[in-house]
Amino acid sequence: MKRQEWKRDFIAHKRRTQQHPKQPRKQITCQINMTIVLTPEQFFHLGLQLTGFPQETIVRSKKSTNKERLKDFFYATPKTMAALYRDIQDPNLGEARIEKPDPIFLLSALYMLKKYPTKIA
Repeated sequence: MKRQEWKRDFIAHKRRTQQHPKQPRKQITCQINMTIVLTPEQFFHLGLQLTGFPQETIVRSKKSTNKERLKDFFYATPKTMAALYRDIQDPNLGEARIEKPDPIFLLSALYMLKKYPTKIA
């Protein structure tokens, strides 16, 4: 009698611990409108790095000199760059919204707009 109880308990335990066939996971999708914010100070340092000036020159120069270099290169202040970066992520733009913008691409676009030759009529 004890052997039959042990066998029954063992089979019940085995059934409880058996792996069930894996069911496909339900795909949960949700849209998160998260805006990535970079400060003007971060754009200031990123822009100066992209201008090609050596780090020693950037550190040695005054902040006003570095601001002039940045403005001459991109034709925008760091405050304007940060505002543009925030604006291209606005959820109200709909299809035109850029979800994961790269700040380097924004600075490249500003540089291209500054240096692009225009025809004067």
